[in-house]
Parts: sequence; C-alpha cells; structure tokens
Amino acid sequence: MSMVSLTAALVLVTVFSAFGQTPAASTPTPLSQLLTEAGGNNPQISAANYGVRAARQMAPQVTTLPDPKFTYQQLSAGSPNPFAGYTNSDFAYIGIGASLELPYPGKLRARGEVAERDADTKQAEVEVTKTSIADAVKADYLQLAYLQQTLGILRQNESVLHQLIQDATAHYQVGQGMQQDVLASRFLPSSTK
Repeated sequence: MSMVSLTAALVLVTVFSAFGQTPAASTPTPLSQLLTEAGGNNPQISAANYGVRAARQMAPQVTTLPDPKFTYQQLSAGSPNPFAGYTNSDFAYIGIGASLELPYPGKLRARGEVAERDADTKQAEVEVTKTSIADAVKADYLQLAYLQQTLGILRQNESVLHQLIQDATAHYQVGQGMQQDVLASRFLPSSTK
C-alpha cells in the first residue's frame, strides 16, 4: 500500500467519522512533523537506501582481480590403485597447476567507474523517491485542511438552516407563516435538520 493511498484512507476515515461528532478544538499536527515521519518510516525510501548501500559495495568487488585457480591431476596407466605405475610406465604422471585470469589493462578501472555511476544513479533515485513522498504528504495535508474547512462551513450552514426551520415553525404556530414554508422545511434532507 503506497503512502498516498494510506494517507487518503486516513483522510476519508477522519472526515466520515467527524460528521457525527461535535467539532473538537485539537491542534493539527505540523506539516514538518508529518514530513519527518514519512521520510523516516517509509518502506520505499528504506528499500532505496538499501539499494544504494548494495551498489556502493559493488565497486570494490568488480575492481579486484579474479581468484586464482589451482588444479591437481593424476594419471596412472594399468592399475586403478593410486600412485601405481609411476615407476614402470612412461604414461603415468602427476600434474599440479595454477592459473590467474588477467583482464585487459584498464578494464577493472572501467568496471569500477561503471559501478560508481550506478551507485550515484541509485542515490539520485532515493532523492526522487523522498521528494515524491514529501509532495504526496503535502498534497494530502492540503486536502485534509480543505476538507476540515468545508466541514466547518457545512456545520455553520446546518445551524443557520436549523434556525430558519425553527423560525418558520414558530411563525406558523402563531399564525403568521405560511404552511408551505413549514412543509418545505420538513422535507429537507435529514442531515440538515
């Protein structure tokens, strides 16, 4: 689940749960605190940082010479017993060898530079990921502020409409209002009563 959808879900839950409650006078969480938390606890940023660390470890690995290879060979003629036939046959021998693959000059250095560039690219990807997550948090924060302001306006409208309904009912009860005003106010949606 991405950070944007998680924040959007949090906004929706907050808005829908706030409709049935009285407005609370709580101080909003500062945007800087939310940005710090999103940057420190986001799994995408954490994974990207691990990718950078892994890419930085590649440069020393690709710039070293390959491991030497050692070989041992034994050939005996006639008998399958070890070391049989070495004294009486010209075809029996023991061979010991070592080999080392030497790359073309400058090849290791070029591989190291490519690995360093790859690590730099991954570091830039981390910064892009951090920026995109911070932008998503800012957009969600602004959306939440907009929704809270809208909720406040809707509550003010509700109280004004409720007062208008009471006034129309009172006028009708004393014989000064028209019946259609009361009937119209009674058929308003239940959320405004």
